[in-house]
Amino acid sequence: MWDMRHPKVSAIPGLPPVVINPIAAPGTYQVRLTVDGQSQTQSFELMANPNETYSRAETDAKADAWMELYKKAEEGVQAVLRAQAAREEVAGALEGSGELASQAKKVDELCASLESSMVATGTTLVQIISEPSKPLAILTMLHNIMETSEGPPNQPWLDVFAKISSQMDESITAFDAALSEEMAKFDELAN
Repeated sequence: MWDMRHPKVSAIPGLPPVVINPIAAPGTYQVRLTVDGQSQTQSFELMANPNETYSRAETDAKADAWMELYKKAEEGVQAVLRAQAAREEVAGALEGSGELASQAKKVDELCASLESSMVATGTTLVQIISEPSKPLAILTMLHNIMETSEGPPNQPWLDVFAKISSQMDESITAFDAALSEEMAKFDELAN
């Protein structure tokens, strides 16, 4: 059974879930059934509600905006996952001393900063709800608006999405450049 939704964005271990899974747009889809190595594929049409008051163009505009939000959320999640992987890679060196431990601390702090800039990192519900809204939480809010509204997104929705997207792009680009540089230094010291 398919609930007519795209899969949720990737999960971030140890952090609150980012629940964004847009409803599929009207269009042609395929289902594949594989049994004992034999596959069969069948196309089917997902149609708009005939009672819908919005045009197909407006429905498509909503779907396009929703998928852009979905992609942006996945980009943010993947950046956090890269940060977590880098923190894990340097974790053993944090307990030592000297230049390697110092460099590991720089990597760890850089990654922790990216994580906390993208998603709530509190360990209790009170800590989480006390944090300022983070980009992935704002994208979740925009997703929820799409979930409960009809028709294409309005201009304020588009403005908020553009602002958050731009902030995320800047943060992720700066993080990736800094992480590459700091990990190269770490690897040089480790070898």
